[in-house]
Amino acid sequence: MGKTYNKDETKKKLISAVGEILLEDGFSELGINSIAKKAGVNKVLIYRYFDGLEGLYQKFAESIDPFNKISSELENIIKKNKPAFPEMAMFAFSSIMAVVDNNEILAEVMRWEISSTNSIIRIFEEKREESGMNIMRMIVSHYELPPSMDLAAIASLFTAGLIYLSIRSNRIDMYNGIPIREDEGKERLLSVIKKSIEGMMIASE
Repeated sequence: MGKTYNKDETKKKLISAVGEILLEDGFSELGINSIAKKAGVNKVLIYRYFDGLEGLYQKFAESIDPFNKISSELENIIKKNKPAFPEMAMFAFSSIMAVVDNNEILAEVMRWEISSTNSIIRIFEEKREESGMNIMRMIVSHYELPPSMDLAAIASLFTAGLIYLSIRSNRIDMYNGIPIREDEGKERLLSVIKKSIEGMMIASE
């Protein structure tokens, strides 16, 4: 009689196995056999539960998507007490930095994203783009921003800068004299972003 597997637990093991292999051995070692072996399950279950590797990679991308959880938290905050736009924006930016800082697998995927491409990176990019656009649509539906304020451009520049510095902090301590690994450095970066957004709001009035 074959081994019995719990579906939910097995799916979690397989998703975790993808991340573990990425950290330990890199993208080149990912495959049906290596993932199943790392998870300790039969490789047939990858097809049964995810319809193959691409489906598994989709779920893995969702599990590390930096914007997915933030989107839900942001929507709850806006619906509950609707903070001023600069405060809401700072919650989003500081949350993104914290998510990247605290998720080694996410940071590793983002490092690879800068210099290479493969099926997981493409899936991750598509998922992140979808989640990011959902956040912007939600913000626009709740805030009346000045017509001259290009929210997509602002979010792109600040988010990309914070993510880049966050993933670089794994390799270097300082960037232009700012201690990017330390809370002091992170607070300086976020403070400048907040002042910039406040200045844009005033200039647009």
